[in-house]
Amino acid sequence: MDILVNYQWYWFLLLEIISTIGALTFIVIRYKIKKRTLSQLALALFIVPLLLEAGLALLIYQQTKEITTFHIVIMVFLLYACTFGVADFKKIDRMVRIWLGKRAGEDLLTATEHAQLAREKSPQYIRTKSLRNLVIHSVIFVAAVIYMWITFGNTDFTLSLHWVTDSDRIQPLTNEVANTVLRVWLIAYSIDSILNLSYILTPITKKRLGHN
Repeated sequence: MDILVNYQWYWFLLLEIISTIGALTFIVIRYKIKKRTLSQLALALFIVPLLLEAGLALLIYQQTKEITTFHIVIMVFLLYACTFGVADFKKIDRMVRIWLGKRAGEDLLTATEHAQLAREKSPQYIRTKSLRNLVIHSVIFVAAVIYMWITFGNTDFTLSLHWVTDSDRIQPLTNEVANTVLRVWLIAYSIDSILNLSYILTPITKKRLGHN
C-alpha cells in the first residue's frame, strides 16, 4: 500500500495517459481500421483507468484516513469525465472523423451531425449554450462554497479577495486543502464566467449592429 501512497501522483498521471491514449485509439480504430473488437478494447482502455482512479483514491483514503488535494483532483476529473467530458469526447470524435474523412476523401459524418455543426455556429446556439454553462457552473460553485463554509468556515475571516493572492492573510476556511481548492476554483470560475459572458453578449452585439 505504501507504494500507492508515496507515488500516488505518478499513478494518477499514468492512468490519465492510458485513458487519453485509449480514447484516441478508440476513435481512430473505429473509423480508420473498422475493427469492432479492437475498437471495444480501446474504449475499455479509456473507461477502465477512470474507474481505477476512483479505486486508487479510495485505497489511499483508507490508508491515510485523510482527504487531500489528491482526492479533490480525482473527484474533479471524475466529475468532468461524467459531465462535460462526455460532450467533449463526442466533439473530439467528430473532429477526428472530419480529419480522417478529408484524408480518405469521404464523408464520415451523418446528416444529423452536419445539421448539428451548422447549428453550433449560430450566435443563438452559442449564446444559449454559454448561458447554460454559466448557470450550471455558478450553481455548482455556490453550492460548493456553502458546503465548504459550513464545514470549514473561519469565523475570523472578513470579506476580502486579498487572501487569493496572499496566503499570509486570514483565509476563509480553516482547512488548508480546502483553501487551495477554493482559491484555484475561484480563479477558474472567474475566467470561465468572463468567457461565457463574452459569448453571451457578443451575438447580441452583432445582431444589434446588423440592424443598424
